[in-house]
Amino acid sequence: MSNEILYILLPDYAAHETVFLSQAIASDEYAMKENPKYINKVVAPTLEPVKSIGGFRTMPDYSFDTMPDDYAVLVLIGGFGWSTPVAERVVPIVKKAVERGKVVGAICNAASFMAKHGFLNAVKHTGNGLDQLKLWGGENYTN
Repeated sequence: MSNEILYILLPDYAAHETVFLSQAIASDEYAMKENPKYINKVVAPTLEPVKSIGGFRTMPDYSFDTMPDDYAVLVLIGGFGWSTPVAERVVPIVKKAVERGKVVGAICNAASFMAKHGFLNAVKHTGNGLDQLKLWGGENYTN
């Protein structure tokens, strides 16, 4: 198994939602880890820089088309892109991850996206409140 943690960033992603997890992976309280157990990698729709809500531009390591099949964890970072058409391109990525038993995390609007596509029906989860999960999920959200 690869030791990569893949963070999916869509346009207008919430940069602050990557901070705590990615820093804990890469460093301890004193400095960067010399030999981290996991490596942070960014996945975006293309290999072009992806812009955050705050205007930061992040250069992806992989595009949806070039991301590896072998990785440790998939994390969907929230933001405004989860209600746009490009988000639909993430559905087969998540479906494949779930089928392979990968750990999948989703933050904020990404959790609502997961509800919309029925990915949360059989798992314990949190999100932006039950009302939003039901609003985005509609008939596909039954948990």
